[in-house]
Amino acid sequence: MKRNIIYSMMFSLLAAAAVADDTELFTGTDFSAATNVVFLFDTSGSMENKVDGTNAVYDPDTVYENTRYGFESDKYYLYRKPTIEEIFYGNFDEFLDAEYQIILHNEVSASQVKCSSALNAASASGEYAGGEMAYWRNGQGWYAPYALGDNNAVDFDSSDTSAIVECDNSSYTYQGNTYDFLRDSTSTPYTNARFNRWRFCTLGICRKYTYLWSGNYLNYVSLYDEIQGREMTRLETLRDAAKDTIKSLPDNVNLALMRFDGSDGGYVAVAMKPARENYAEFATALNAYEANGSTPISESMHESLLYLTEQSLKYGHKSVAESRSGNTYVMPEDSACKVKTKVILFSDGLPQSDTGSNSDISGMTADLLPAPGDEKAPDPDCSATSGDGTCAEELAYYMLKREGIIVDTIGGFTGAGSSASTKLESIADAGGGTFYQADGYLDIRNALQDSSVKVLTQPSSYTSPAIAVSSYNSLEISDELYYAVFEPTQDFAWNGNLKRYAISSKGIIDKNGDLAVDPDTGFFAETTTSFWSDVQDGNQVTLGGAAAQQDPASRNIYTIDNERLRSFDPDSANYLQDQTLGLDLVENSGDDDPDTGISYRDELLHWIAGERYDAETGNWVAREAMEDPLHSRPVVINYSEGEQVVYVGSNSGYLHAIDTSDGSERFAILPEETLKNPNYYMTPSLMPADQKIYALDGPITYWHNDLNLNGKVDGQDTVYLYVGQRRGGHSYYAFDVTDPDNPSVLWIKHGNYTDTTTKNVPSASSGFSHLGQTWSSLRPALIKWNGSDKVVLFAGGGYDPDEDGTDEAGPESRITHDTGNTIYLLDASDGSVLWDAQSDLSPSSMTSSFPADVVPVDRNNNGYVDLLYAADVGGRIWRFDISESATSRNDFATGAVIADINTSSSDGISGNRRFYNRPDVSYITDADTPYILISIGSGYRAHPLSTETTDYQLLLKDPYGLNVPDSYGTTLTLSDLVAWSAQDAENSVHGWYLQAGTTGEKVLSASVTLSGIVTFNSYIPAQETDDTLQCTGAMGQSNIYQLALTDAAYAQADCEEGGSCPARPGETVEPVQSVVGLAPDPTITLPPADDTNPDPSCEDSSLVILSGTSTTSGHLNRCDLFNTDYWKENR
Repeated sequence: MKRNIIYSMMFSLLAAAAVADDTELFTGTDFSAATNVVFLFDTSGSMENKVDGTNAVYDPDTVYENTRYGFESDKYYLYRKPTIEEIFYGNFDEFLDAEYQIILHNEVSASQVKCSSALNAASASGEYAGGEMAYWRNGQGWYAPYALGDNNAVDFDSSDTSAIVECDNSSYTYQGNTYDFLRDSTSTPYTNARFNRWRFCTLGICRKYTYLWSGNYLNYVSLYDEIQGREMTRLETLRDAAKDTIKSLPDNVNLALMRFDGSDGGYVAVAMKPARENYAEFATALNAYEANGSTPISESMHESLLYLTEQSLKYGHKSVAESRSGNTYVMPEDSACKVKTKVILFSDGLPQSDTGSNSDISGMTADLLPAPGDEKAPDPDCSATSGDGTCAEELAYYMLKREGIIVDTIGGFTGAGSSASTKLESIADAGGGTFYQADGYLDIRNALQDSSVKVLTQPSSYTSPAIAVSSYNSLEISDELYYAVFEPTQDFAWNGNLKRYAISSKGIIDKNGDLAVDPDTGFFAETTTSFWSDVQDGNQVTLGGAAAQQDPASRNIYTIDNERLRSFDPDSANYLQDQTLGLDLVENSGDDDPDTGISYRDELLHWIAGERYDAETGNWVAREAMEDPLHSRPVVINYSEGEQVVYVGSNSGYLHAIDTSDGSERFAILPEETLKNPNYYMTPSLMPADQKIYALDGPITYWHNDLNLNGKVDGQDTVYLYVGQRRGGHSYYAFDVTDPDNPSVLWIKHGNYTDTTTKNVPSASSGFSHLGQTWSSLRPALIKWNGSDKVVLFAGGGYDPDEDGTDEAGPESRITHDTGNTIYLLDASDGSVLWDAQSDLSPSSMTSSFPADVVPVDRNNNGYVDLLYAADVGGRIWRFDISESATSRNDFATGAVIADINTSSSDGISGNRRFYNRPDVSYITDADTPYILISIGSGYRAHPLSTETTDYQLLLKDPYGLNVPDSYGTTLTLSDLVAWSAQDAENSVHGWYLQAGTTGEKVLSASVTLSGIVTFNSYIPAQETDDTLQCTGAMGQSNIYQLALTDAAYAQADCEEGGSCPARPGETVEPVQSVVGLAPDPTITLPPADDTNPDPSCEDSSLVILSGTSTTSGHLNRCDLFNTDYWKENR
């Protein structure tokens, strides 16, 4: 169905509203070393046919008349191709008719183009395509358009000798000097100061000119139909188009040439290498191509797969020596980064003599079943007919899904709508690529160029585990693991899923007992089968898991109406207003589509119910899909033996309750505040790719009032579930889930929303005027309140998005917040505010928001919380002492800042340290003098790619210990701490700091302390100059560290020679492990008995620390666990 979408905001406003968060890991700059492209060309006998009405090939030495548009032949022209309602590039005539005024405006001279790669390409081939360029003039500064921006927003003057065109490079030379950055200045174009730089990409939004054309080439194109050339064959036309394409490509495109080999597959004519740099070698090979033989399309595609994956050759015995070692293909070493890869297949006909690889392909694809609802997936049984090319689609699908290789196809001289074109189009569909119809030199050149450049912007698919582990007791020990997975895409309407695995003595395993994680990637292995799946779902987010178990006929979906659950039925949802559903963004949403008779509103309502319209059958069918649970950490509740339910939120607006036995859904709830989100996810074009939409993306906790203390939900027990939103809003939701088949709303509390566009904004609840975005979990605890026992909820005041700043560097110094700058104590049963630190203590320094969890502690082990720790984004650590004898909220607690490590007032942005993580609090008893340890790391969670601040992992000794101070006069600073690796570190009075060893290294997750050993994860953003990190793309890497606070803790670790041991004070700290991407909080688990270790003794049962899918030794066995008395925060 096609609908007219109302774009009610201008792009400048949208860019300003673009959120800043850790999604920039997936949408920011990608530092992949290069892109690998294979040109796979048909050299069959039909390629000797003459091309009717051959047009002249572009010759840069010929000066073409400018009679049509007036482009100056010795000038160059900048342009950014649109991404919305994109003009079809192949029809350049129409393109120029629509855009020539814009292009004429952007005239520059050769001397202004300082980027030699762009100038050389445009001079040699007429165009430079796919790059990132910007334009600078004195008085104007740097400019480049956004995706929907204005190509002509600044004045151009090709005679201005000071004007500059630059590419996005790692360094620049200007007037004899070398610089690192473009300068954000109207008077000086370059700088070495990071703080003054002008960025191509900010908050995931990129501004750039992508094309540089010579005026002579534009004149040639404008007269293309009038310029007749010599008579040429199809192969000669393809050869010239390919050579000119190679000249125009950006520097970071690697290319390999492959061709058909008569009737027997194909072979490598030129091995993978930088395209433009090796133009002469490619041209020589292309010039040697001769037309003969048949059209073995699938055999040649199969050979390209074998080459790209370094397998044994099948048909490629003529492949050049550089491409193989004996009979095994080899790829350049820099391809070990698994860079983005594409095969571009050109053919002029249907497959012929093309059955030799059918059995091989059928064997590879037998276990690769399509994801539910994947309409592009081919028939899995391709060998049934054994005809020519019958397995080509299956092979393309396999290449995409298993190897991440995109397949584009070009139908050369086949004629639109022909059988050959239809076949090639279906291959491209299955391979996740694009089909191009090309019937002449310019068509082929444009198709090759467009396809080669598109691979650079093809979004990478990451099967990235979110923070998601089941928990069965206070130590979170269980063999069941629940991973929330998501798949970033360009439009931010990300797919998601919930999958179950297990922990064993071998590591993380799947339902078959096989290791589930690929050690090379840190993601789930391709051959993995998660517990609820019937097929190998591996690293495919949309395959298997809970998403595949959702049956619309049995789903129980609820919306919230006046704080009551209301059963949702798409056929009787008239109570939901159009504006509530976001339908004001869609014209005529209630009108029936002329083709289907279904209105957009009805389509949306059925989408919410989990259905999509099947045009072939005319029926509503299950869409079997979930959306991304980006930060929502699943929580498991034990109802009885054999009955557990896992709860997880998604950014399309749902709270899902999933039965752990089979992955089926018990119920789902959509709050009114997030009811616009399904519309954005069903129609991603409603919002730009630069703005992520959130919903129930926050923490989930629960309180099981276990009256008979049997660990089951029975008798008069109650179970209350508490849900936050993170960036999805300023609300907390409490549900009574005592009966998971009959949930109800317990209470809802709202703060003052800052997003008034994508949310249905509620009125703020009484007492919650300071509530920020609800990042902090509601942590149940037992206290004495007015002399009686009371279960309460502690929470940080939330996050103030003002801390995001306007770019990835953020504010240069600590700023003052008026949202989220408090600590809340809530009644667990009705959500009312019992105590508010801002209102009841009025501390003058409580000027920063508290997004992290607060940590309640029972210091005297009497069962009641009497101590509280919290950290704010201003770099402060707070301590609150709670009185068990308090009679009112006024004397409930005292407290103050006990540490402040933000030094931005003196050091500027390098000292603007922030805490987004909860403190990790432990009582260290085996030291000479016992102390309360507070372990916490600093880092800018809103901008993980930032590198301006020097961050630390801190291990502080609470200056007040177990005592309740009469006053709070001590505030620790960095100068009170000792560097962990210093010679006298073990004698530190107040604690230690560990400085990050790599630029931009920061700590974005909480640590865990076990028996005096601290485990924490750091994050290092990808650096363009770091060869190791280039392989991770923009995801960067995490280092896992372990520190032993005392000699006794180190001795307990029982380090073996060559093993990874925790570092003691005074020792150099090295990572015990490094993983791709941002690792979540470390979580403790204890592998159970299994086939490998069926009856483990307590010495053989060691705790394992999970960081996502990575496992690290906890240096603690079951004997230590049971024989040691632990004092720690109340969790």
